[in-house]
Amino acid sequence: MTLLSDLLDFEFKEKRCDEMLVSLRNLKSVAIDETKSQISSKSEYFCYVRESVYSMLDRASSMLPDGYQFLIKEGYRPASIQQDLSLSLH
Repeated sequence: MTLLSDLLDFEFKEKRCDEMLVSLRNLKSVAIDETKSQISSKSEYFCYVRESVYSMLDRASSMLPDGYQFLIKEGYRPASIQQDLSLSLH
């Protein structure tokens, strides 16, 4: 498992987009950690992602060997939290 906080070269770059957010709960090929045990955000939107991310995850999960799934800990992070993470990594 690789957590975002494990990445050393993370640099915050704010980029606005007009994509809708969709729930990963609708994607049956992934498992979602509903406990939120390893994330600081308690937002109800923690398992929401942009439509393009949803599509890429759906496509990637179809390529996994039988019996394997992606485990999603967190999808959506407000820009303020992303920026805080970026500052704490430098």
